[in-house]
Amino acid sequence: MSGICSCRTTVKYVPVKTVRTDSVYFNTHRIDSVFIHDSVSMIQRGDTITEYRYRYIYKYKDKIDTLYINRTDSINVPYPVERELSRWERTKIEIGGWAIGLLSGAALLGIGYVIVWLVRRR
Repeated sequence: MSGICSCRTTVKYVPVKTVRTDSVYFNTHRIDSVFIHDSVSMIQRGDTITEYRYRYIYKYKDKIDTLYINRTDSINVPYPVERELSRWERTKIEIGGWAIGLLSGAALLGIGYVIVWLVRRR
């Protein structure tokens, strides 16, 4: 079993702080007070009576309840940092590449041999 070995990942995650700032403004308009003037007046000229109706509504609006929220979030985000491969790790990667090439070549030769054998048998 000493011939079987595996590679370890070369990427290490280092936490990096990211800061996100969010500002929110809330403004609301509210009616502060209401003034209603309602009046009825009558004017008599000779035998004619004229009736006047007045109705005034004043709404005083004030801009109140202004709210300012400032949020700052610090989030740790893993950031990949690669390191230099050691000589042994580079050798394992190189040998693994050659082994995959040899195995795929052998498989192609085997498939070719089977096809030639089937054609000759017919």
